[in-house]
Amino acid sequence: MLIVRNDQRLGFEIKLTRSPRATAAMRSARDVLSLKEIYVICHGEGSPWPLSEGITAVPAGSIDAAPGISPFSAS
Repeated sequence: MLIVRNDQRLGFEIKLTRSPRATAAMRSARDVLSLKEIYVICHGEGSPWPLSEGITAVPAGSIDAAPGISPFSAS
């Protein structure tokens, strides 16, 4: 999914796993679509963590606290 927010292009992918991995397709989408970041929404709770440059895993239980994507965050 692609969302444009405050002139930033953000990509989202949803995975039913607790341990997602960055893929070549994600890297390609980031480059081709000129995305600032791809957020991989995954199963679980806890803090977001980087998967690769420009690709961040975000546990679904913590999406409201994720900087840059939460409707409650400043950015």
